[in-house]
Order: sequence, then structure tokens, then C-alpha cells
Amino acid sequence: MTKRMIVIALIAIFLTSCAPQGYLTEMYSVDFYHIPKLLPDETLTEDPTFIVYGDNQATWRFLQKFLLPRNWATWKMAIFPFYELYWIGNGLVGVVNWELRVPDYGQKTRLMVRDRIYTEWLKGETDFILSVGDITANDGRRPSHWAMFLNENYHDHPLYREAPLLPTPGNHDMTHNAEYGIPNYDAVFDYPTFYVIESPNMALFIVNANIIVDWHDQIPDDEQERLFLEWFVSGDEHHSAWLESKLAEYADKPFKVISMHQSPVSFGYHWRDWYKSSYGRNTPEKKRALLQLFHDNQVDLVFSGHDHLYQHSVLQGIDDVSFGNHPIHFVVSSGGGVTLRDPASPKKRQDILRTYADEGYDVDLLKYEPVFHYCVVEVNDEQLVVKTYTAAEDSSQDRQLIDELILNSD
Repeated sequence: MTKRMIVIALIAIFLTSCAPQGYLTEMYSVDFYHIPKLLPDETLTEDPTFIVYGDNQATWRFLQKFLLPRNWATWKMAIFPFYELYWIGNGLVGVVNWELRVPDYGQKTRLMVRDRIYTEWLKGETDFILSVGDITANDGRRPSHWAMFLNENYHDHPLYREAPLLPTPGNHDMTHNAEYGIPNYDAVFDYPTFYVIESPNMALFIVNANIIVDWHDQIPDDEQERLFLEWFVSGDEHHSAWLESKLAEYADKPFKVISMHQSPVSFGYHWRDWYKSSYGRNTPEKKRALLQLFHDNQVDLVFSGHDHLYQHSVLQGIDDVSFGNHPIHFVVSSGGGVTLRDPASPKKRQDILRTYADEGYDVDLLKYEPVFHYCVVEVNDEQLVVKTYTAAEDSSQDRQLIDELILNSD
């Protein structure tokens, strides 16, 4: 068996070119890869109602079925020893697909969430869908991974032929890869990686947090520093960064909302990303500057993904300075179909709280649910309301409310 696995692995490595990195524009026609911009104007004449969800990428059978110890610790294994062959088979098929870079797991849950969101869209009450990132199947440098997303959500299903999609770049979308990642992203979407959607009472700022948390180590440190100063926080009143200037431009909006894939406040698996030197130089300092910028400009709400569950946290103050009646809410909506992560234990969450407190952040964790879900956001001149619902497997079932956030205009 060992020799067979070695032979299969060697064949797989040899065949890796079957799923190469490359350009969508060279492998497919424009009608296949381009999603038309169905929301033609960034300035909306009426306040919207919109859906938020993220992390609907595929994953790997090898990781989710073969390598997880709990899959082997089952009563079936003790009663039916041949059941081991099933898991070994998953390992053999999975390792081949892993080496071929063909993600092969999670379609059932991806389509489940997609269908639930489409049911929500068909009610005719929402104006667009905001993705908080990780849109492509797994690796935005590979055209075949974009093809998987496009087939499931555009060609074989009408979701994004009917509903306007506003994308937020995620780490798997690879917009921090200049060679293939950003050209492929630009080929699919008409939106840049930084942009603003404006309505009478809201400004929605979509930003590319991969510049700060370079999860795949695609950007040299010096360039990463330069991009942060250009796009996020320059600290120079004479040469403002993009986000600084845009927040100032829309200062009169009652509600200001940020969409960024990696949340600066999280209690999930990726909370440490902001502290890993391999992801970027001085990232904790960048996070502090970013959170201070949010406070100074009265940002109300930050939507993110990346952690593969639902979280709702609130930042009440920094360094003993209370935000009073204007705290910043952080909603992590990353149960869009990708395999959910095991939740952190209550003790681990308390440890993270203490870490934040030691840094001077007054943070409360209000909701923490490892569940497939989506959010519905309604904006008017008095309130911004976020309701989070489970994505039931049967789309005919009544949706279940798991969290509600109500923000009042000042």
C-alpha cells in the first residue's frame, strides 16, 4: 500500500500542470469569466437592503476526511473494520487532488448556502449581495478555480445573473499576487479592490485587507509598508491615504460600514494572523492605526470573513479611552459554505480577550456560532439593522434568526 501511495503521489506531481496558474483571459471566453456589473451606479438614490456572506470556497477531501483524527474514532470502525478502506480511499483520491490542486470537498454546503441566499433574493426585498471574500474555489491564480465558482453561481445557476454582487477581496482570491491573482480578479469583476458604495444614509467602504495580512507571503515587506501608507493610514495630513480621504469625504453619513476580509477583532482560528511576522512587518501597529482611524471617523460596523463561522464583537475603547455611545461593531460572516472550523473553547476565547485587554482594547464578544449563515442588512434614515439567519439545508424551511444588531443614527 505504501508503494502504491508513493507512485500515485509521483504521478500526481507530474500531472500538476493539469490545474496550472494562468490567466482566465487566455483559457476562457469573456462570456464565461466576466460577471456583469448589475449595480451600475455606486451612488444609490435610496438606502438599500442587502445580503452579506463570505467564504464559499471549496476545500480538500484529504484534509477534511482522511487527516482528521475524529473521522477514525468512530463506532463504525470498531464494528466494521473494512470501513477503514473507505477512509483510505478518501486519502488516496484526496492526495491526488491535493497534488493536482483540484479542491474536491464541500460542494453540498456551498450549494446549500447559495440556494438559501437565492431564496432570500427572490423575495424581492434586497438590492445586492456583498461578499466578504474568498470567492474563488480556492486559489485565484488558477483559472480552473474561478471556473468552479462561475459554474456553480453563474452558468449553472442564476444567482449572479440576477443579483448584483459586490466583491471584497479574500486571501484565496489572491489579489495580492500581481502576476496572476489580480489580473484574474479584474477579469471577473468590474469592481476594483478598493471602492465605495454610497446611499443617502450610508457609505460602504470595500477594502483589500490582503495588503495588511499577506497570508500567502506574496508582497515584499517594503512594498507592503508602502501600500498600507497609500491605501489605509498615512498619518500625513498633507498626503492622506485612500481610506483616510474617503472616510473624511463621507463624514456626514449617519452610517459608515467597512468590508474587509480579515477582521482586526476576532476570536476564531485566524485571530493570530495580525500578530504573525511572516504575514507582514509591524502588523499589530497597523491594526492599532486602523482601529484608531475607524474610531476617529465614527465607523459603525466592520463586516469580515476568513474564520469560517459567525462572530459578533464590539470594541468599546482603546487605551482607557471609552468610545461612549459610539462603539465599533465587528461582524464576521464566514459561514458561506466552506467547511466550518471547530470553535475555540470558552477558555481560549477568554485568553484572547485578555490579550486584547493587555493591548489596551476594550472588547466584548457578543455572539459566537459555528454555523452556516448569512446576514440581511436594512438601512434607513433612522436605523441600520443587521439580522443573521442560519442557512437551513431545506430552503423551504423558515429561516432561523441567530443574531440581531440595531444601530441608531445620531
